[in-house]
Parts: sequence; structure tokens; C-alpha cells
Amino acid sequence: MRYRRIAPLAALAAAIALALASPVMAQEKITLHALGAKGAGNATGAAINIGLSRNLAVQARVTAGSGTVTTFDVWVECSLDGTNFGECALDDRVEATTTGAGPFTDNTIKLVAETAVTTSAVYSARITSLSLVIRARWNIAGTTPSETFEVVAYPK
Repeated sequence: MRYRRIAPLAALAAAIALALASPVMAQEKITLHALGAKGAGNATGAAINIGLSRNLAVQARVTAGSGTVTTFDVWVECSLDGTNFGECALDDRVEATTTGAGPFTDNTIKLVAETAVTTSAVYSARITSLSLVIRARWNIAGTTPSETFEVVAYPK
């Protein structure tokens, strides 16, 4: 009889601990590309499983740039299975640089879409329709180009 009473108490204790635990990714910063300098080329960040989150605030922060940059593009890519990636649709894209701030006027799905060296800027967007896995992808081109940036996301 004692064992029957202990088992329900153990189950109750486990249920209480689960209820008190914070959601796995609520308001947690997800790093899609850690702050660092990147030169010419195409690359992707690590694929991150975002679980049940279906609304993200994403941000690219640029802290330095040098050389001649002719292309500096950053995308956030989505995948259902972690292998077949495509660009996520971005909502409410905004660029804030040292020369001003405002919404993007282009009609692309890039988080960053620059045609010159960028030394200080923040690019923000919202993603409201997501797959299970996301990652950052970037392309930098020019004559000895370098951009120092990070890409992060916050589940909402």
C-alpha cells in the first residue's frame, strides 16, 4: 500500500516541476550567426530547431566593414526537414543605420541587402510563418571585402 501512495506523489512532483519550468525557447536568444568578420563568399550558419515557435523577431547587427563591398546580403532560411532550405518570408523589415532609419523599399526577402561597405547598422524583421528549422545564409562580394556582423532571433 505504501508504494501506491509514493508513486502518485512522485508523479505529482514531476508534474509540478514541469509546470513551473519556463518554456524551452520563450524569449530565448537564438544565435544564427555569432558576431564575427566574414570575407568574400557564400556561407550558412548552423541549422537551429525552433520547436513550436511560429513567430520570430530577427535581427542582423553590423559592427564593422572594410574593403570594397559590392554585395552584402543576408537571408533567414526555413526548412521542414532540416535539409531542404528556402528563404523565409520576412514581414516589417526595417533598416537602422548611422545615416537614418526606415523600412526597406525593395521587394526582396533579404534581411540585409547592401551594395556598399557597411560599418554600423541594425536590420530587423519579423517572421510569422515558420518551418521547424531555421538558419542564416549570407553572400559577400567585392575587392577584399569584410563585414563583421551577427544574426539573432527571438521567439515570440
